[in-house]
Amino acid sequence: MRDFRFDKQPQAQVQINYLCENDSTMIDPEIVSRSRDEEKQKIVRMLVKEQANNKDPMVVPIVGMGGLGKTTLAQLIYNDPEVKKHFHQILKWVCVSDNFDVCNLANKICNASESNLENALQKLQRELTRKRYLLVLDDVWNKDDNKWKKLNACLKHGDVGSAILTTTRDKEIAQLMGTVKEHGIAHLDNKFIKEIIEAKAFISQERKPTNLAGLHYRIQ
Repeated sequence: MRDFRFDKQPQAQVQINYLCENDSTMIDPEIVSRSRDEEKQKIVRMLVKEQANNKDPMVVPIVGMGGLGKTTLAQLIYNDPEVKKHFHQILKWVCVSDNFDVCNLANKICNASESNLENALQKLQRELTRKRYLLVLDDVWNKDDNKWKKLNACLKHGDVGSAILTTTRDKEIAQLMGTVKEHGIAHLDNKFIKEIIEAKAFISQERKPTNLAGLHYRIQ
């Protein structure tokens, strides 16, 4: 490096892009829907029926390690017809990742572009007042209690029955934000894992090779 003077070259800044977890495109949507149906229905009942008369918004955390399908489950709930009908006034999805910027999140929720935190929070409060909403905060990493309290103070201005669904890998964050016990995402049953493996393995073939289609998968 010294001989060729590479050590004198300016170093490019490395930019890290944090993406929300989303493995739904990797698997057949129909398989995903069936594999998570029981969990989906359980949370839909919580949001639509159990929360219907509560004044403060219910915060339901979905917790699990990366790749288990937290975001996929949240998407199934978010797109459920009963949920869409119940929360027809405001249904909002926000990708959070590691930068829990309160001003930025407030702007995203109400489609604003305020640069001042107080203005952004006031606009959010006005946007939610007397409206029943469902807000999904996907891929939360924030452990700063004060940041969450600032945002949550405005979220409490929604109408009766409003709810917040969060996804996170960290149980501590779930306990910080949640108003109910966190939902630990379940591992898929073996039959669904087998379907996923077959769907991916034979994706480009109209017919499965008979010598492979009959194989049994042993999944630990």
